[in-house]
Amino acid sequence: MKLVYAVDFNDYLKQFAPIDLIVIGVSFGVILILICCVVIFYFYRKKRIKTHTIHIILDGGIYQGSSKDLLLTAKTGTDIVLKDIVPSKDGYFFTGFNIYRRYVASTISQNGIKKQTIVSEILDGQDKSIFTVPNYDVYLIAKYSPIVDSSALELNSQVYYPSFLNVDDLLAEVKHFNYDRENYPDKINVYMDLKNPGFYYFFRNENIFMMFKEYKGLVKVYLRTSSPLEIFTDPFFQKEEINDAYEWYSFIVMYNTKLTRFINLASYAYNQISGKDVTSKVEMSLIIYSIVKYADPVLDRALLITKKYVSDLENNLVDELPNYVTNRQLIDSKNTNTSVENLKQVVDADGEIYNIEDELSEEEKEEIKIKKTPLKLSKDQLSNLISEKFNFVEVIKRKQTNQPYSFVQNGKVNLMIFENRFKLVRLVLKLSKDEYDEVKNQHPNISKAKFPVTGSWYNLYLDNSFVSEEELLNIVKKAFN
Repeated sequence: MKLVYAVDFNDYLKQFAPIDLIVIGVSFGVILILICCVVIFYFYRKKRIKTHTIHIILDGGIYQGSSKDLLLTAKTGTDIVLKDIVPSKDGYFFTGFNIYRRYVASTISQNGIKKQTIVSEILDGQDKSIFTVPNYDVYLIAKYSPIVDSSALELNSQVYYPSFLNVDDLLAEVKHFNYDRENYPDKINVYMDLKNPGFYYFFRNENIFMMFKEYKGLVKVYLRTSSPLEIFTDPFFQKEEINDAYEWYSFIVMYNTKLTRFINLASYAYNQISGKDVTSKVEMSLIIYSIVKYADPVLDRALLITKKYVSDLENNLVDELPNYVTNRQLIDSKNTNTSVENLKQVVDADGEIYNIEDELSEEEKEEIKIKKTPLKLSKDQLSNLISEKFNFVEVIKRKQTNQPYSFVQNGKVNLMIFENRFKLVRLVLKLSKDEYDEVKNQHPNISKAKFPVTGSWYNLYLDNSFVSEEELLNIVKKAFN
């Protein structure tokens, strides 16, 4: 038999005194109020402190073995440290992040409402290694600059003061434009860059049209244009890769630059730019950061030629422009007036004799012992051979002898070709570990490259182990694959 007990709740409460019932009621009420306060505070704080997404766009780079964009979440007001996020990109070095905000703007027109995505940079002109998360999603885009060969960084520290047009002369001429309101109706404003000494920026009102870079007495002039002159194809000018909607060309003011030529070109750049437009801070930052802060081989060459010419003039060795000036050549021991006593003879492994003025570098001391391939391929010949065989790659040829030819495939560099002053050709190429082991069996001189420092780069000299063009091209094909 099952017993069931029924308890009357009223009878149950009768066992408590009235004061006890009041205490129990108050306790339950306090607990309910506390629960309500906690819930209200939670939703209020959640509404005030939002979590936002940080999109880190690597732009072709690799971070922690992956090329996928990073997604972080953080609350408003949180400090995000970026200095530990350093992606790598073959052929480039990482220079930091640009931080942007995206939002949708609506425009009402006769065709209805049009929506478009607007992008604006935040923290303009400020340090971006640490930033505080704002009350919206942010986008970080990685920036890169091309890697410069380390030998190009070894600049001569001697300062040269020319007797021809210097930066003060050029500044004075540009400032004189302001007195000719008929031809130059908008004021020209000149600013110096305190962070990058030697740089000067010229604005037509508030729109940049020209820049100066002073370098050991020489001046490199940058001109901004929307419709390039036909004369810019002349070797006197250099097309600059600057992140801007306009195109930029440069030339170097050295001893043989006439003042009238500079005035005409500066006047042309002035007229190319509207005085009503304004160069924003974001545009200005992109322009400034596009200029490589490392060695400029074109400037170095101009400095060598200038110093050589002035020296020859002082010693009455030339009466007119010598060939090394008109041909814009780097100075070589074969066309200098250096006495034979100052030259040193160097014999390479093939018995070739070279006369040099300076000492061999540590790398050259090892390279001079390597016998060259019987294929007799120079840097230019090998480059042409590769271009014919692999027409899907683009070759970037640099005129400077210490600079490589780079082969670009789908925006990436996987092969570079160097040639030293003793005509020894060296390939710097990317290979997998298995490919490296395979090549090592046939060509023991292959080794890990000291430069570039990122990625699986290897040095491969064209030594006497190469007897077949087909074998060489098969190795190059591995890099492109």
